[in-house]
Amino acid sequence: MMRKRIAANSSIHLLVHHRDFSLVWTAGLISMMGDWILWIVLPIRVYELTGSSFATAGLVASLVAPQIVFGSFAGVFVDRWDRRRTMMFASLLQAVVITPLLLVDARAMIWIAYPVIALSATLFTFSEPAENAFLPRLVPESELVQANALNALNNSLARLVGPALGGVLYLAGGLTLVTVADAATFAGAALLLAVVRVGSRPEISESVDEPTTAAGALARVGHEWVDGLRSIRRSRPVTVILAVAGATAIGEGIFSVMFLIWITEALSGGVPQLGWFMSAQAVGVRLSAMDRDLKSLPLELQ
Repeated sequence: MMRKRIAANSSIHLLVHHRDFSLVWTAGLISMMGDWILWIVLPIRVYELTGSSFATAGLVASLVAPQIVFGSFAGVFVDRWDRRRTMMFASLLQAVVITPLLLVDARAMIWIAYPVIALSATLFTFSEPAENAFLPRLVPESELVQANALNALNNSLARLVGPALGGVLYLAGGLTLVTVADAATFAGAALLLAVVRVGSRPEISESVDEPTTAAGALARVGHEWVDGLRSIRRSRPVTVILAVAGATAIGEGIFSVMFLIWITEALSGGVPQLGWFMSAQAVGVRLSAMDRDLKSLPLELQ
């Protein structure tokens, strides 16, 4: 327990004493919470309007496909862009992109949800690597491990609060209020990122000759993308990790669709019930992680 108290104190120290890290961390938390608020509502709303598991699975595919298509080379672009601005403009664009969901109020308008989710997921593939690359600029190297741990905690916290909050918002104002709330989280995240003071431009080595034309720059990006794929292929641990992550993502997608159908058909539930279940799942995941961490400590510290 002593080590857990030390870890908690380190986390508090990071958030209190590193202003820019605290801003970036909070921006990530509220934007991910907005993602969960929307994602707990939209798939089950699509199922309620269509009664089709295929239509609902298509929505999940719209979320996952851009990450597969663009995820492998988004980082190549991010390495050349200002990381803070990349995250800020991605958040602003996501706030705008999801607003057409306000029109999804009938079966005939369901088609709007697919390109909206695909575009939002595409923007995320650029903002996530930008945040990971920006993190070492925000804290000293000696505190980087704790900062990474806090970043990993973001998704757990968002998954804990977001689904239940999404259910409440849906009861209060339907998909319209949920969409507005999600857009507000992206706008709020962009505002927090706008006041970050730490420099976030990539460091370009003087020994590297950057292309002076657009065609040359694109060719350079293509070469670096291919080099990255070759590096993955040559590294067995990285290949295994990616394969496991891919299999897990497929399983999570199947589970997401079947779970909401079970909630709707077997339990005669809806968005609030799905939100409660997903928040309860997040509690279980967090308790499991805490138990695993405790068991890994020496007996005298437990």
